[in-house]
Amino acid sequence: MNGETGTEIGDAEEQRKEILIFLESYEFMKLGQAVNRGQWDSAMMTLRRMDQKVKKLEIKEFEQPMKGLRLAVSGRNELQAKQILAMLVAKRVRMREALQSTK
Repeated sequence: MNGETGTEIGDAEEQRKEILIFLESYEFMKLGQAVNRGQWDSAMMTLRRMDQKVKKLEIKEFEQPMKGLRLAVSGRNELQAKQILAMLVAKRVRMREALQSTK
């Protein structure tokens, strides 16, 4: 068992499930809609919720893009926000597929 206890394996499985739930959430869609409609306050609120979840779940791959997206949204830079969001969504899809294949 690679030195892992049953509790550690159970915790890792629970973590994987929580990450999958987050990756499948509507938060990404809400953020995309807010950015596309220029609803910057709504986008920022959604980003804050997502950022808290990313930190809680320790999804390191999302930390830098989220930081860049916060800067783009706070600066109301639509083009930059859309580009970073596209990259974030692509990472989300790859991560979700990888986690689903390890079921």
